[in-house]
Amino acid sequence: MSTKLCHLHINEPDHLFDRGLKEEAESVAEELTRGGFPIRVEVRYGRGDENRQLHQIEDDRKRSTHPDLFVVIPVNKDAVYT
Repeated sequence: MSTKLCHLHINEPDHLFDRGLKEEAESVAEELTRGGFPIRVEVRYGRGDENRQLHQIEDDRKRSTHPDLFVVIPVNKDAVYT
């Protein structure tokens, strides 16, 4: 089975909440990989800018080797509606 790619879109690398999300995603990916479902996590940071986050998502989506899974934690409450 080929390795699946997950892009985790969060806000800031220095925020405790976002660090916890990253660590948990990496831990789950390691567990799934050991269980025979190989997955790799790449983190994208919006850094408080919803337009930046949206562009990252669109750019990733349009790549020829786009992620198999997107996990998005919006950078702010207004970004949820966009």
